[in-house]
Amino acid sequence: MHQFLVAERALHTRLVEVANEMWASFAVPHFRPPHLALLQKKWDEQTMVQTFRETGEGATVVATTVRSWQSPGRVRYTMARRDRAWWISGMERACGNCNGHGTYLVEQEGETKEMVCLVCRGKAWFPS
Repeated sequence: MHQFLVAERALHTRLVEVANEMWASFAVPHFRPPHLALLQKKWDEQTMVQTFRETGEGATVVATTVRSWQSPGRVRYTMARRDRAWWISGMERACGNCNGHGTYLVEQEGETKEMVCLVCRGKAWFPS
């Protein structure tokens, strides 16, 4: 999984480089998007594996990742073991509202209540 995240980081680095090259070719300096380098820094600082749970021939990995058009989010990778290696066989993104919990806490009239997330309706994860 670490190798995958390193490869994905390299991909994002190249995307930022290509975007910078494109904007340098077509726009004056003050008109170029300033956030491209910040996105790369954010990706490098915030991408990490949070959990790894092995279940026989499979595993589940939850990682925090940053997409260039989004804020940091959690991704759950389903892994399968084949040929003595782990292969990604599924990918889900955590609900942006409840961060993959399916519920959130609401305070009403001095009392804290757990509510089902209105966005994912308790599912917590969406296929990606």
